[in-house]
Amino acid sequence: MDDLEKEIDEMYVNDANEYAEDDAEPVAEHACAYCGLDDVDCVMKCTACDKWFCNGFGKTTSSHIVTHLVRARHKSVMLHPSSPLGDTVPECYSCGSRNPFLLGFLPAKGDAVVMLLCRSPCNFAANTKDMGWDATQWSPLIENRTFLSWLVKIPSVKQQKKARPITAQQILLLEELWRDNERATLADVENPEHEQTLPETLHHYETAKQYVLIHQKLISAEEDYDKRLKENLTQRDITVNWETSNGKTLVWIRLPQLESGEIRLAMGDELKLIYTGSLAQKWESPITVARFSSVSSTEVACEVPHGNKAPLHCTTNFNLEFIWTGTTYSRMNRALNRFSKSKSCMAPVIRDVLLGKSVDIPLINTQKTLSLSVPGLPELNHSQLSAIKAVLGSPISLIQGPPGTVMESSVSFLSLHEQASSVEPNSQLGHLIQLKHKNGGLNSSDEAKYRTLLENREYELLNAAEVICTTCSSSADKRLNAFKFPLVLIDEATQATEPECLIPIVQGCQQLVLVGDHQQLGPVVMNRKVARAGLNESLFERLVLLGVKPRRLEVQYRMHPSLSEFPSNMFYDGMLQNGVSSHERLRKHVAIPWPIPTMPMMFYQNLGQEEISPSGTSYLNRTEASSVEKLVTTLLKAGVAPEQIGVITPYEGQRNFVINHMQFHGSMVKDAYRAIEVASVDAFQGREKDYIIVTCVRSNARLGIGFLSDSRRLNVALTRARFGLIVIGNARVLCKDPLWYHFLVHFKDRNLLVEGALSNLRPSMIQFGPPPVPRKSKSRLEHTKTNAAIGTESLAMDPVRAPFRGAAGTTQTLREGMWDTLSLDAKTLSQSQSDWLNQVRQDKDADLESLDGYRSQASIAGSYEDEVQAEKNVSSAQGTSSAPSITKFL
Repeated sequence: MDDLEKEIDEMYVNDANEYAEDDAEPVAEHACAYCGLDDVDCVMKCTACDKWFCNGFGKTTSSHIVTHLVRARHKSVMLHPSSPLGDTVPECYSCGSRNPFLLGFLPAKGDAVVMLLCRSPCNFAANTKDMGWDATQWSPLIENRTFLSWLVKIPSVKQQKKARPITAQQILLLEELWRDNERATLADVENPEHEQTLPETLHHYETAKQYVLIHQKLISAEEDYDKRLKENLTQRDITVNWETSNGKTLVWIRLPQLESGEIRLAMGDELKLIYTGSLAQKWESPITVARFSSVSSTEVACEVPHGNKAPLHCTTNFNLEFIWTGTTYSRMNRALNRFSKSKSCMAPVIRDVLLGKSVDIPLINTQKTLSLSVPGLPELNHSQLSAIKAVLGSPISLIQGPPGTVMESSVSFLSLHEQASSVEPNSQLGHLIQLKHKNGGLNSSDEAKYRTLLENREYELLNAAEVICTTCSSSADKRLNAFKFPLVLIDEATQATEPECLIPIVQGCQQLVLVGDHQQLGPVVMNRKVARAGLNESLFERLVLLGVKPRRLEVQYRMHPSLSEFPSNMFYDGMLQNGVSSHERLRKHVAIPWPIPTMPMMFYQNLGQEEISPSGTSYLNRTEASSVEKLVTTLLKAGVAPEQIGVITPYEGQRNFVINHMQFHGSMVKDAYRAIEVASVDAFQGREKDYIIVTCVRSNARLGIGFLSDSRRLNVALTRARFGLIVIGNARVLCKDPLWYHFLVHFKDRNLLVEGALSNLRPSMIQFGPPPVPRKSKSRLEHTKTNAAIGTESLAMDPVRAPFRGAAGTTQTLREGMWDTLSLDAKTLSQSQSDWLNQVRQDKDADLESLDGYRSQASIAGSYEDEVQAEKNVSSAQGTSSAPSITKFL
């Protein structure tokens, strides 16, 4: 493969020279804005920006027109007037939608005519009309991230060789430049002044000043990116409807982007509504998300503050802005400044460890007779007792908590807001609270009294508390300015960036405890450049690399023992012990067609193809969505409560499609499906359900499986269920990844890999070849501390070293894994094999993999081979061999 890639790279160098010689020739107006290809049969116009793009791949894994539509968030195209179909603008025959990611076609019987329809709901409605169309034959216009060849041709390999070579990284930079200057060219991209160089995080810092400067630059870049994303969400010329009741004013807003996942809102989110019309004076007001429509997934109701007189007679000419708040960023910067200027903000030993200095961590004398039992809480197991004893004796400690090892209980009653509001009704504060609830607000005089009394009440509660629970960011709230925190415990520490963790630490920390699991999801960093510079590596992970050994909790209380077997062997060296028995996690009265009744789990083989979602930035799989609905219906009919069923999907496009599909096609009442939680892997971390259904989505011939290959995501997805787990996917595609290969073999060896109708499941006949060879690469992290003592201090009788999981998006090779010696039984994983699996694969390309954060697996060689095949047999490569010669659209 390396030789082929080298050959292709040389080919592009020669092509670049050839292209440069012809550069003096005038470029056609309809030439591809990326590569300059100008064949009228191969180009399409983006009607949003009036730029032309070809349907070829070049050095990317998506065609240039699809790449542009995704990057620019544009949703309409037009063919060239001289093309066989003329200057056609593809749109839905039923509703007129022009979103190419939503459009598909139905072929007419015997005629060279097709009807373009939306994936949903127009295609579904077509089945109910007597039009001679078969809705089951609907196919998307975009497959394998390129438009179908009968609509716009794919350039031949010869044509693409003559085109201007352009990389995915150059495309990304060019798209960014077009946001500010629509006339920018590739020459502007190659200008170094446009490149932003970011410093990389280190494991060892010479001084506190160096530590602060590096993190401040990364925070600033992330802040700018976050703010720009919010500003780009502004909606203009929207229509609203007003509702007044109980003294409150609600404004109903329709946002189609809610359904596609381009815009995500939650209860309590703040927005700004602005009236720009001429029927009333200019008006603007902050509004708060109050509720979502129960009948439409695109409508949301927001509350207008009391006293803001809204133009209730106006329903058009409104703009909606998304309010950006930089509170967390400013708090991180303040924490960094305090760390730099005040040596007394934390214990000297903690400061030295944070800087990566080699220090002997002193032991703290504790009472040997100290009781570790807490009235009202369960007794601690041996690993929990050992961890607590170790923590009490050290100024800095790490505790690794694998899934289900921490028994949790609700602490909502500890909320400061709840306690501050719980006052005597006859008191002055109680009277004002009642008055505020009754009238929907207070006058300015009463409001001032209310705030003063509430602040005093909150201070009394905080001053009397021995433990204050808060988020990292909220620990810098002004109400806590007067407090010092000598003991800081950060839960889910692996999900926070290092500057976030620093916020509570700089407030007088003398003893630090980080609780997390570096085998599960890490921090969320939106800017890819910032993530690659190291901000997505948590403090927990860096301390592990520096030799601070975590104490691992090893008794899980969540999963049926058969559900915990694979995660334990694959991610935790087989050290997870079961605190619950099979009998406690088996519901015999629930009629679910498990292949093995005593093992409530299965992999359900589905062969449906993936499709790009309407947003253009995610994926969906209609076949898997249909299977999800059938499985959910089966669980509901078996008596499982909707609240105890969870559907996990890595892709926002699939999430929205599954929700709508269950509402339209489910045989149960809609309210039952509405109570089913369908969410991402990230949303489910730290949570559990009785039954979990995982829909993998990815199913294609050459594009890989994106970040499904991230072992941390698989670990989280597989460990949320208590009583039963069902994974839906295409085993033929997934088995090409080493991690998924062994997961599938684990299921197949136990006759848990099945296919067919739910009423007649049968073992899948799929045969797996030898394990795929993992790609080997070296990351910047390895150059920092190659000989670090990396491991976990096990709390079992026979301690073993646990695998370390590097930051998401980085490759952390700790020891070489020999996959060819791996037994097909996951029970027999060796230490080196288990450790290898804890690498995180990073594709340095900035290639198209959507805003869901998924990176393409396809190589340039793979793309080249596909292009050759496309030239030989275009229709076969596009899966449209049966499509007629199209001469007309309906």
